Amino acid sequence: MIVLACMKKWLKKEQIYQKYNVKYKYIECYLDDSNEINFRLKKRDRMLSKIKEIQSEESFKYTIKNSKKPSEHKCLVVDTKQPLESYIREVMNYIHE
Repeated sequence: MIVLACMKKWLKKEQIYQKYNVKYKYIECYLDDSNEINFRLKKRDRMLSKIKEIQSEESFKYTIKNSKKPSEHKCLVVDTKQPLESYIREVMNYIHE
């Protein structure tokens, strides 16, 4: 069994991986383009608890810059501005390490 986490939810995932003694994998889906992020946010089916758009670019950049990552684990960062085909093999290899 493998547990995957993206960005800020890693703490809860970390506890799950320890409880069940499974591999822990952290993949950060990174996109440094606020226009594209807003486009994707508006286009998706979202839960009520999720944001629908970036309200303040400064605040958003601060949040991204200061996001916490697990220090004891290898983290894979993928640039989601690139086509999925350009990084999916790397993601799959990382998951199966």
